[in-house]
Amino acid sequence: MKRKELSRRAFITKAAASAAAVTIGACDKRNPMGTDIRKPSAPTGLQAAYRSGGVIQLSWKKHPLTDLDNSPTETAVIYRVYRDGSLLTPSDLEANAYTDTQIVEDSVYSYAVTAVDASGNESTLSAAARVRAGGKTRLSIFQSASLAPGGKIDAAAVRIVLDAAIKDFTGISDIGAAYESLFPDITAAKTIAVKVNCLAVAIPTHPQIVEALVGGLTRMLGGTFPAYNVIVFDDRDMATQMAPSGYPARNEAGRYRCQTTKGNWISTPAAGSTTQFLSKVVNDADYLVNIPILKVHPESGVTFSLKNYYGIISNPAGAHGNYCNPMIAEIYSLAVDKTRLIIGDAIFGSYNGDNTTPPNISPAPCSLYVGTDPVAMDLYALWRINKERQNKNRPVISCAADGMARHITTAGSAPYYLGDLGFIPSDGMETIL
Repeated sequence: MKRKELSRRAFITKAAASAAAVTIGACDKRNPMGTDIRKPSAPTGLQAAYRSGGVIQLSWKKHPLTDLDNSPTETAVIYRVYRDGSLLTPSDLEANAYTDTQIVEDSVYSYAVTAVDASGNESTLSAAARVRAGGKTRLSIFQSASLAPGGKIDAAAVRIVLDAAIKDFTGISDIGAAYESLFPDITAAKTIAVKVNCLAVAIPTHPQIVEALVGGLTRMLGGTFPAYNVIVFDDRDMATQMAPSGYPARNEAGRYRCQTTKGNWISTPAAGSTTQFLSKVVNDADYLVNIPILKVHPESGVTFSLKNYYGIISNPAGAHGNYCNPMIAEIYSLAVDKTRLIIGDAIFGSYNGDNTTPPNISPAPCSLYVGTDPVAMDLYALWRINKERQNKNRPVISCAADGMARHITTAGSAPYYLGDLGFIPSDGMETIL
């Protein structure tokens, strides 16, 4: 007997055992002859991500065991993965994850998943997830002096430049549709958590970027996505760090929320440590947006996309040994599958000092970086900082295995594969507005 048939028989046996405990009310799935004819509901939350090891990782939400009417009548399901409309998986899956190793670099693939119940009824396809397999990593780097004329941020210009960068990155000219393409299965009930950096009031994530982001997000779903479903957060003190940085506590209908995640952690230990716990905001959100600020760090060399997620755990101070390596990659891995967008705040930046030093790159970079690859983002940020350091006769910060910013190399390597270590920053990548 073939392995697939054995797997199928084992599944049906297991499902039948579970069905024995289901109440008679579940029989509304059956026709008058007693045969189960109702399809299970389609899987949701499908996400696809290319990893630098040459694979595409898929994950989706565990099936709620409901049918098409959302009635809780299913006893168990297995899954099938489709790529570009054709069945991909050689055998049915019990886990809600799959790794596609049969890919061609620089190709774009569209994935969907179905659920199959114990009677063989297959659901409709889930919402599709599209991803490019390797090839040239895309970042949209937009620079404009209009972002901060005279050293003062212009909120209207931020909105214009961010919209342009999002449209460029997605290749979609309608801003609402462009954002929708970044958030699979988006509905008006989903929540988007936005991680800002409020460690230093002198150099925080600028709230004008968040305002521009929310303005774009609320254009999704024909302009019906609620601003209230956006939650801006950090692990910093509200009174002395978040509010002075432009993020006062807020929970008002019709506006995006602002809150600290301090003291608000799930009870399960995270990152392989009994002393680290994941933010409940991150745990409960459907999607994440990461908005780091361009600056140096006294222990990791640079703090940008990857290290910004130190604010999603309960004890970041306890994760700073050995140049924060490999903990930066370990911590980012906790939320990588929910992270749908990175917006690098490089309107101002610091090239020397520590992570609380006021902006000292001069002239100001006046740039926004848009992408989804944290490794490529951090390679570009490090390159920009080193460019300034060279201009000021300061030693460059290395991301080699023995360098101060070694966490970038770790994050792009096994077992993390968080992004493209082959990305090479250079002059001319910027779009000047």
